[in-house]
Amino acid sequence: MSQSSKVAEPSKDSKPSSTVKNQVPSIQADTVYNIAWDKTEYDFGTVTRGEQLSVGFTFHVVDGKAQITGSATYCGCTIPGWEPTVFYTGDSYTITVNFNTENKMGPFSETVDLFFNRSNVAEKLTVKGRVVNPS
Repeated sequence: MSQSSKVAEPSKDSKPSSTVKNQVPSIQADTVYNIAWDKTEYDFGTVTRGEQLSVGFTFHVVDGKAQITGSATYCGCTIPGWEPTVFYTGDSYTITVNFNTENKMGPFSETVDLFFNRSNVAEKLTVKGRVVNPS
């Protein structure tokens, strides 16, 4: 690739680091809702070291109201972007996950844990691929 960044169109072994973004008070913890993801994992394929990668993960609220209350990553190279908004039945929202390949080489698989108001069980989003040296 000749460009320094790669963006994917929205359409899916280590312990968590201390990288937790904006834990926010949630709406009623016992609120029942149902969300559906377009994908929860995305494979960037083979990319060149130094590229800044980005992909969107979209969820739809099928029923109820939902709110993202926190996120955790497993390394500083993976950064999720989200807002602590309340989503209602019929709403859709795209979380952007950015991945920095600067200090990576070879295969990678990184996970973002998203926490919603319903429980402490994380929704997991995974990006993966293979980083090679520039030609």
